[in-house]
Amino acid sequence: MSTESDRKAQPLLEVRGLKTVFGPPEAGAAAVDGVSLAIGRAEALGLVGESGSGKSVTALSILRLVADPPGKIVDGEIFFKGRDLLRLEADAMRAVRGNEIALILQEPATALNPVMTVGSQIAEALRLHEKLNRRDANRRAVEFLDRVGIPSAEKTARSWPHQLSGGMIQRAMIAMALSCGPDLLIADEPTSALDVTIQAQILDLLHRLRREEAMSLLLISHDLGVVAGICDRVAVMYAGEIVEEAEKDRLFERPGHPYTAALLRSTPTLRGTPTLRGTPTLRGTPQRLRPIPGQVPSPSAHGAACRFRGRCAKAQPVCGEDKPPLDELDPGHRVACFFPERKV
Repeated sequence: MSTESDRKAQPLLEVRGLKTVFGPPEAGAAAVDGVSLAIGRAEALGLVGESGSGKSVTALSILRLVADPPGKIVDGEIFFKGRDLLRLEADAMRAVRGNEIALILQEPATALNPVMTVGSQIAEALRLHEKLNRRDANRRAVEFLDRVGIPSAEKTARSWPHQLSGGMIQRAMIAMALSCGPDLLIADEPTSALDVTIQAQILDLLHRLRREEAMSLLLISHDLGVVAGICDRVAVMYAGEIVEEAEKDRLFERPGHPYTAALLRSTPTLRGTPTLRGTPTLRGTPQRLRPIPGQVPSPSAHGAACRFRGRCAKAQPVCGEDKPPLDELDPGHRVACFFPERKV
C-alpha cells in the first residue's frame, strides 16, 4: 500500500511512448511518435517547438480528444494519478476532462459557445462536475470571473462572447478552466491570439493562479520567452518527438540539441517577448536573430533517422542512418543527438 510520501513522489502525469497517427494505423502519418514526458505535482512544464512539431496533438491525445477518424492513438500509456487514461471507459474519461484536467485552447474566440452567455457556460461546467444547483453555480461563475481580474464580473457573466475582447474571453476561459479545481491545467498557446500587452497580463494571471492553487501546468508554446517566465522545466519537441528536456535555466544556458540552440538563436533576448513583470525573457545580450533554414518535415516523411538532419549544420552520415536515442547528457538533462552541443 502506497504512503502519502510515495504518492507525492510519483508524477501527477506520466506519458510513456505515446504515438498518435492520422490515416490508416498501419500506414498513417505519426504526428506524435514515441513521446514520453512527466509532470510533477505543482510543477510547470513547457512544451516548445515550431508549428507542426506535434505539440497540440500531444495535448489532445492526453485528453483523448483526437478526432477518430482521421486520428488515432495507436501506442503508449498516459498515467494520471496512477490511472492509465487510455484504458478508462468513455464516461470515466469525461469526468476527468474539465474536473481533474482542464484545457485552455489557443483560439479563445472559437472556444466559447456563441449562443450562451459567458456566465452560463462556466456555471454549466460547475453543475456538471461539482453537482451545484443553478443558483449556486451562477454565483460561483461570477466569483471566478472576478478572481481572474474581469471588471464588473456580474455584468460580464450576462454578456455574450461576441461582446468581449480577446483578452476578456481568454480570462473567461481561464475562469472556466479553474472553476472545478483541476490538478493539471493544459494551456495550448494561451496568448498567441492576443496583443503583447494583454499577453503579459494573461501570463501574470496564469503564474499567480498556478501558485495559489498549487496546480500543475503543461504550457504549450512556440515562444521560448513565454516559457522562460513561467515554467520549471522545458521539453523541446521536433517532428513528433521530444529531442531535449531539462530544467529551464540549464536548457536556456547550455542547450544540448542543435535544434534547441537554433531556436534560441532565432528568439529575441530581453526584448520583444512578453513575460512576467520584472523578469527578463531570456538571459543574454540582444543580438541579430538567425532564422532556422528549412521547415519541419511532414509526418509522412519522418523516416527512421534524425529528423532534424536536413536543417542541421552538424549533421553527419550516421544521422541519416539511425535515430539518436533520448539519453542523459548530464543528470536531469536528456538530449536526442549523436553530436550534442556540449559533452560532459
